[in-house]
Amino acid sequence: CRRRDPRGAGPRRRPAGEFPGVNVDALWNQLSGAVSIDSVKEKMSDAANSGLFNSLKGQLSELQEQFPLADTIKAQFQDQWDSITDSVSLDKLTSMMSSAKDKGLPDAEKLEAKVKELQAKLPGLDVGEVKAKAAKAWGELEDKGFPLPNLDALEEHAKKAFGKAKALAKQMASDALDEAKDKAKDLLGKFKGKLGGIFR
Repeated sequence: CRRRDPRGAGPRRRPAGEFPGVNVDALWNQLSGAVSIDSVKEKMSDAANSGLFNSLKGQLSELQEQFPLADTIKAQFQDQWDSITDSVSLDKLTSMMSSAKDKGLPDAEKLEAKVKELQAKLPGLDVGEVKAKAAKAWGELEDKGFPLPNLDALEEHAKKAFGKAKALAKQMASDALDEAKDKAKDLLGKFKGKLGGIFR
């Protein structure tokens, strides 16, 4: 009878690169969120005395709501963070380019040029390979019994927070439109009133 290897009783050996228990997409989404948070914080530092600051502050708040354990996730990948940051940037830009092409948007060519420019700056960067290394590192930490966050739970939280933020933004846009319509009606009413006064 084979003895079960309980979690935390010591590292389990598995073939190199084989970590089927790691939700790679969820892990990459969390890493992307952490990179985005870093990027917004950097922009906030540069825009401390400008009108963009409050807008960036709102973006940061939304990202931190979606990715509450971003700092914890990032801490596990300090030695890989530069390559992860570059890979996330390239991955997002490539995704935007593909989406623009599929929709036939005029920005597709500009995005493609940006992708090629970034690829030229990062020769040899393989996003798939960086993802695989991140998953391997996470799996090894799990095997060693490190108390890591549950990726599936974090992914579910991120989706709910994103949906909530999207719904709020839609409601705010709707409220702003209603307010604009009301103001337009008021102005039109005043204008008609003035015209009526002129032609009495």
